[in-house]
This record gives sequence, structure tokens and C-alpha cells, in this order.
Amino acid sequence: MRGGRAIVELIYRQQRRGAVIWGSVFGLFVWVSAYGYAAAYPTAKDRRDIVATLGSNSGIRSLFGPARALDTVNGFTAWRCGTLFGVIGAVWALLLATKILRGDEEAGRTDLYFAGPVSRRLGFAYQLAGLAVTWLLLFATVVSWFICVGVFGHYWSWTAAVFFSLVACALAALFLAVGAVAAQFASTRRAAASIAGAVLGAAFVARAIAGSVAGAAWLAWSSPLGWMDKTHALTGTNPAPLLLVLIGVVAAVALAIAVSSRRDLGQGVWPSRDTAVARTALLQSPAGLALRLLRGTSIAWTIGVGLFAAMFGTVSTAVSDAFGDNNAASDIFKRMGAELSAKGYIGVTFVMISALLGLTAATFISASRAEEADGRLEYLTAGPLTRRAWLATRTAIAAGALVVMACIVGFGGWIGVAASGGDISFGDMMLAGINVVGPGLLVLGVGTLVYGVAGRPGSAVAYGVVAWSFLVEMIGALVKLNHFILDTSIIHHLAAAPAADPRWATTTAMVAVAVVCAAGGAAALQRRDVQPG
Repeated sequence: MRGGRAIVELIYRQQRRGAVIWGSVFGLFVWVSAYGYAAAYPTAKDRRDIVATLGSNSGIRSLFGPARALDTVNGFTAWRCGTLFGVIGAVWALLLATKILRGDEEAGRTDLYFAGPVSRRLGFAYQLAGLAVTWLLLFATVVSWFICVGVFGHYWSWTAAVFFSLVACALAALFLAVGAVAAQFASTRRAAASIAGAVLGAAFVARAIAGSVAGAAWLAWSSPLGWMDKTHALTGTNPAPLLLVLIGVVAAVALAIAVSSRRDLGQGVWPSRDTAVARTALLQSPAGLALRLLRGTSIAWTIGVGLFAAMFGTVSTAVSDAFGDNNAASDIFKRMGAELSAKGYIGVTFVMISALLGLTAATFISASRAEEADGRLEYLTAGPLTRRAWLATRTAIAAGALVVMACIVGFGGWIGVAASGGDISFGDMMLAGINVVGPGLLVLGVGTLVYGVAGRPGSAVAYGVVAWSFLVEMIGALVKLNHFILDTSIIHHLAAAPAADPRWATTTAMVAVAVVCAAGGAAALQRRDVQPG
């Protein structure tokens, strides 16, 4: 029992910070959604207009699911947040499960669990218990936020908040189990995550078809996202679909436990190939190696932000029409630097997308720290390659990736606008995309400086800058904050292009600061001690 408790506590301690952070993100987003709706649509006429426009749009319905009671704070909040929380929670869960159950085994850390008197089957069960405790912390954080928002804002009761929290976290529980199964069949963490991600993608596509194609509504029952739509969170309690989630979790966990003791340790049911053709592309130079190491993260984030931009472009006209002549909504847009229009909606959402580029920059800093922590930096710099040159090269490649991502944001947004019949030109959309690159580069530079000087805190500072900026911008859109507070948000200094002309002077200043910080970080890394582990 002591050995099992140690496994559970280890997993919980490693992952509790992420659970609290994501739970708080969910809570803040619910607060912003509820407060913003109540402020933007104070009259019954305003709310009838949004029901008439958004509730009947098949494109929006395919992305966010069927709407119920959009003329109420509860209905709008559940509709706007339900799919978002489900997808984000599922991605967090499947990455966590495959990291713990396949990544640790791939790295050889799982061998230590079974060095003592713990059987394979029981040890795997303890790992699952550690994941379950982490999920409970996520749920506890979410329910605390939802109760505070609902009760103190007089939007919904505490019982409705508890049910909404269950719905918001249900897919995370299901995809922890799906990730556990994938980790038993795949032999690498990447393959396991790809399998679980494919399941999530299929669920999203099935729900999208059910919401947009006539006569295909029955497909919603084939998708866990469709099950969550049918729970009617905050607009009526229908717990029956949650039973399907419970059945899915139990079945997946049982399958994972059964398979775990019938395969070789270090290998999945589908074994990896013993031999493979050598792939030495990009390995002839330090720059090529850095490009090869960072390309997976870069491609994944690029696809993600491109799809986000396309989605926002598709619904821009419908959303701007829904706002109509609403004065409160117009005030919110003005506080974010845009007029109430399709261009204004694109500009505001692109400012929010700039936070995603900041998150991408933070992941690049984390990757550099991982190279050092795992000991690979010492091997790379044992020859003529200096640490200064190593970090400068990685930072330059990461900066190039951010520029490419910004261009994809503009291109994806233009495709979405064109698909919905909008009239924003290709050139304006590309300029609007390039406009969002400044904050990402600044986060990259600041994170590189802190990493070069202090090591471990680098990624935490980078993530913290992005989180603070996003929080200030979201709150500043709803209430009048002091301009000194607003100025602390790096994304607040962006123009809401294409609704406004980009502030190229501001972008240039951000890039200049980023370059200076990155150079300082590279020089500092050359002088400090390497920090393994």
C-alpha cells in the first residue's frame, strides 16, 4: 500500500498545477461569458435578436452545438462554453494520460514502479488512480469557480453549478480513459496521443455533421460531444447522457488494465519496428537539428491557429449581425479597439489569437529547458558548438515559426471570410495576421532572457506573461480598468486589424525588445551552470 500510495502521490504532485490552472481558466471564461452577456444584452429585444441570428445559423451550430435558451444568461453561457470546455478538457486529458502511461514507460521511469513488491496490474491501477485524483482536483477547481460565478452573480444555483461542472469535466474523464487504452496499444507516446486525438477528432466531426446536415441529427448520439449537448446544462438537468460517459470510462479502464499485464513492458500491443530506414535530414548542422526538434510543435500550433482563424472568419458576419445596434456590445468592442462590424469581430478575435502565439512561444522556451534538464544540452555543446550559439539558433528558428503562424492566421481568416460571403480583401487579412506576431515574439524574447539567466523559471515567466495579458484584456473588455493596468497586457497594445490600421511602430518596438532580450539570454546561458533535472 505504501508503494501504491507513493505512485498516486507522485503523479498528483507532478500534475496538480496544470489541473488548477486549467480549472481556473474554465472558471474565468465562464465568468467573462456570463457577465459579458448580461452587460451586452440587457433587454428582452436584444436577446430576441441574438436568438434569431445565432440560433438559426447552421455554421455556428456545427461548431458550438445546438443552442437552448439563448435569451438567458444560463443558456448562452452553457452554449458558448460547453464545446470549448469539452474539447480543451479532452486534449488536456489525453495528453496527460499518454504522458504518464506511455511517456514514462518509454523513458524507463515506469520500471522503477515495479522494482518493489508491486505487480504490473496493480501498479498500472495505481497510475490510473493518480490520474483520477488529478481529475478530481480539476473538477474541484471548476466547481468552486462555477458556484462563485453563479451564486454571487445571481445567474444560477449551486446545484446547477455542480451539474454544469460535471458536464464541463466529463469529457476530460472519458479521454483520460481513452488515452490509457491508446497507451497500451501504441509503443510511443506520440503514437498513443495520435490515436486518442483521432478519436476526439472523429467525435467532433460527427457532432458537426449532426448539427449542420439535415436528417443527420441522430449522429449526435455517436459522439461524446453530442452527449454533452443533450445534458442541457444550466437550462434543465438531463443526467442520462452522463451515464454513457460513465459506461465509456469504466469500459475503457477495464480494457486498459486487462491489456496492461498481457504485453511486454516498454512495448505496446502494436510493437514498434525493430529496424527503420535512417532519416538524417536536417541533422548536418545545429540549426537543422533545432529545426527538426521544433517542427512538430510548430506544425501542430500552426494548424490549430489556422483553424481557429478560419472558424472566426466563417462566423464573423453572423455574429456582427447578431449584435445589431446593441449599445452595450458596441461599448465592449470599442474598449477593445474596434467598431461593431464583421471587420471589428475579426480584429478582436485576432487580438485574442495573438495570445495563442504567445503560448506557442512559451512552449518553445519549455522545449529548450527540457533539452537542458534531460542532459542533451551537454552532449550538443561538448564540441565546438557553444551554448550561446545553441540558444540563439533555437530562438531564431522559433521566431521564424511564429512569423509563419501569423501568416497562416491571416490566410485562414481570409478563407473563413470568403466561405461565408464576406468582403474583406486578402491583403487586409494578411496584414491583420502579421499584426498579431509582436506579442509572441516579445514573449519568446522575455522567456529566453529569463531562461538564460535563471534556467527553470523561464517557461513559467513566459506562460505567466501570456496568462496575465489575456486576463487583463478579457476583464478590460467588460469593465473600465485603469489604463496603467491595461498597459501591462502585451496584447492590449495591438490594433484590432483589419478594423483598424496595424500599429507597426508598436510591433517594431516589441520586436526590438525581443531581440535584445534574446541576445541577453543567450549570453547569460554561456556564463551560468547547466541545471540538469
